Amino acid sequence: MKEIDGFGWNALTVSFIGTVFFGVVGVKALGHQSRLIWRNQSGSSVSKVWYLVATANGTVFLIYGLDKSNLALVIIFFLRVPFILPILIGLWKFQGFNRRELLLVPLLLDATVWMAVSTEKDLFYLSFTMAGVIMDISPPWKICQK
Repeated sequence: MKEIDGFGWNALTVSFIGTVFFGVVGVKALGHQSRLIWRNQSGSSVSKVWYLVATANGTVFLIYGLDKSNLALVIIFFLRVPFILPILIGLWKFQGFNRRELLLVPLLLDATVWMAVSTEKDLFYLSFTMAGVIMDISPPWKICQK
C-alpha cells in the first residue's frame, strides 16, 4: 500500500491521517443514527436512498482502494459499511422500502460489479463519488420537509 511505503511527514501521510480521522468521525455519526433507528423503531427522518448509495460508495471505496493500493479507502470501507448495514436493516424492518428504493438496489449492485471488472475504475470512482456528494444534500432536504 502506498501509504505504508511512503510513510513520513509528507502530503501522502497527512492525507491518509485526515481521511481515516474523518472516516472515524463519520462512523461515530453512523453509530448514533443506528441506535436512534433501533431505539425509536423508526427511521422516518432518514433518507433511505442516502444509505443505499452510501453502502454502494463504501463498496466502491474498497474496489478502488484495492486497485490503486490506497489503504485509506480500504479502511473507510471496513469502518463504515458494518455500521451502515444495521441502519439499512432497521429501515427495512421499521419503514420498508418503496418501489423506487427497491429498484435502486440492483442498479447500484450492477454498477459496483461493472466497476470491479472494468478497466475504467477511475471513471466509476468519480461517478460514485459525485453521486455521494449529491446524496449528501438528501438528509438535510428530508429534514427540512418535515
